[in-house]
Amino acid sequence: MRRALGVLAEALGSRRVPDAGLTLWWWRWAREIASRYSSEIHVFEPQTWAAQIAREDLKEFDVVQVHEFGLGVESGKFEMEEFETDGASFVLGRSKRQQSGEGNLVEIQSWLEQNRVKRIDLIMMNIEGYEFKLIPYMIEKGIFGMVKFFMCQFHPASYEDEDAYEAIRKQMGEIMDVHFDYGTMLMCWKSRETPKRRVAAKKGGRKE
Repeated sequence: MRRALGVLAEALGSRRVPDAGLTLWWWRWAREIASRYSSEIHVFEPQTWAAQIAREDLKEFDVVQVHEFGLGVESGKFEMEEFETDGASFVLGRSKRQQSGEGNLVEIQSWLEQNRVKRIDLIMMNIEGYEFKLIPYMIEKGIFGMVKFFMCQFHPASYEDEDAYEAIRKQMGEIMDVHFDYGTMLMCWKSRETPKRRVAAKKGGRKE
């Protein structure tokens, strides 16, 4: 994941970093970002119990805001399906909760507008299959126009999901450049307006 960590360093001159992702991996990254950079980080947890744990774990960082809802294609309270346990949570491994439950969602465009978000340096998304609904919706609404880097782990569980994954790759390729590609395990796109990093040459040389 050296390339992925490089994205963090490149993206984080940062104003806003929404962590739409779930799992312990993202939890550790959120702590790393918060401790190293002055980034404004938003963590979204659809389930109240998980949001409370995340808020407690990250309370030492003033730059982190934990929301007791996820961002989705519509607002409301929804039954969490097969990933309703902490396996679908930002706080993976912090609970042994196994029963199903409900989760809260807020429509993503309305949340961005209400909070006057104009720029997002990095989105990290790991939402256990819901990406096949959310990403096309974000494309349709033009949300990626304000995003500098977008990282996502995909979870195809059917032939339909596989087709959706290929369609997303094609659609994303039309609006952003691939920064690195590990297939469904992890993909990263970057804005076409993101300038290449300028590397200072030795004295008397030139910048690349």
